[in-house]
Amino acid sequence: MKKILLFTLLFAATMSLQAQFSISTIKSIQEVPLDSLKAVDSAGYVVNAIWTKQVSPKNGQKVEITALVNIPPMEITFNSQGKTLVVSDTGAAAAQPWTSIFCNYSGSLTSFDANGFTSVKRGDIVVLKGLVNEFPTLATN
Repeated sequence: MKKILLFTLLFAATMSLQAQFSISTIKSIQEVPLDSLKAVDSAGYVVNAIWTKQVSPKNGQKVEITALVNIPPMEITFNSQGKTLVVSDTGAAAAQPWTSIFCNYSGSLTSFDANGFTSVKRGDIVVLKGLVNEFPTLATN
């Protein structure tokens, strides 16, 4: 039996816990129009304002998603001490493009553990609240 867990992803230290979160799908966070991606791709790797054409349409917004855990915490450790997970939209939408997202917990390892993230397993359904941010920024990727 899958468990439903409620977590708060703290992407920014200044984020208020009382803030309003818009309920979103991962696809609505990730999907960028093809013409924007082509424009960025044609520019190549550059450090200028064109990189913003590839960012999430919800960049900077507070969102709440319900998602299936594909890669649980502590499996991807690059530059994050394992405080990351990969999740995808649930249901039929999960088979479509743009429906998975890499989530990073920006708090300490102590708060990560205290908030129950280390108990998350592959296949769990979770509700995540957080701020959408791009990484890296200021250049095309």
